[in-house]
Amino acid sequence: MKLKYYGDAYDKDEHERIISLLNGINEKWGTTVEIIRLKKRHEALNFRGEIAENSEIEAYNRDFRNNRVLSRNIGRPPSKGFKTGSGYISITGVVGVVMDNTLQWAKESYLGGIEFLEDFQRSGFKAIEDRGIKFGEKVPKGDLHDELFGLLVRNNLPEKETSRENKCWLREIVVGFNALGIKRNDRKIEHGKNIASKLEGNVKKAYETMCKFDLVDKIYYRGYLQEYLSSRYGFGRPLMVLFIDYVALMGEKIAWLMEGKEKLNEKAIGQLLVYKDLFEEDYPFFDKVKLGVVIKADTIINPILLRSCKKYNIEVFEVK
Repeated sequence: MKLKYYGDAYDKDEHERIISLLNGINEKWGTTVEIIRLKKRHEALNFRGEIAENSEIEAYNRDFRNNRVLSRNIGRPPSKGFKTGSGYISITGVVGVVMDNTLQWAKESYLGGIEFLEDFQRSGFKAIEDRGIKFGEKVPKGDLHDELFGLLVRNNLPEKETSRENKCWLREIVVGFNALGIKRNDRKIEHGKNIASKLEGNVKKAYETMCKFDLVDKIYYRGYLQEYLSSRYGFGRPLMVLFIDYVALMGEKIAWLMEGKEKLNEKAIGQLLVYKDLFEEDYPFFDKVKLGVVIKADTIINPILLRSCKKYNIEVFEVK
């Protein structure tokens, strides 16, 4: 078991108190302790445990996102507990319990995280029992869609001849706004001006691209926009939007819409044809919208379905 602190908390005294408690717990109980420094707000302190550095979005996607064990132990989805009302990730200052490389429980320091550490220093594992934390099975690090997306990027697909610098890969882009009568101004993303400065690499590039074209992804939609649209259009309509697995932009004029599947099937073909119509209505900035299905290499392909793909100009990408 490990106790993990996502630093640095905004308040310096709070930050120092957490480190002091973690040091004390490690000394008294021998429990492994770790700091993930997301924001270096304060000077380095003497720490007995492991120290690592991550961006906030990397840590959230790895430890919090889609973590059903964490959701069960805190009584709500992580997207509700560790994002602001505007949908931005907020995990600096959070204290968590890790077992089998899975975050099992977490609490903001000022809402009970420090109290938990104080209890743990006094009574050890009883602090976990008192809070009803039930360790669950290890949450998989990724599913088929994660794996296929990684292979898509690694193989520089689609349009392998186009340089990576002119591409941007995005996940779970929302479509259907126009078809549902949701006005463009009502779904315009409220971007934090300083968010991009805190990101780096492909994550920063993806964020800036979504800002530029007002592309809405599932994280932002579920975390903020859906609730806002429900207040304006009623509860039902915002539930009917659809999500495209992958969108790859080639510069500013070409967009690829892709579905990731275990094998090529008729569902993927039908989904892509619907998504194309909706995407062109919602995001009418691109000269050409292309379609693709991503499957793992060496998968048996039904020739009947391949015939339909050729008819509708759907490319099949076999990745490994």
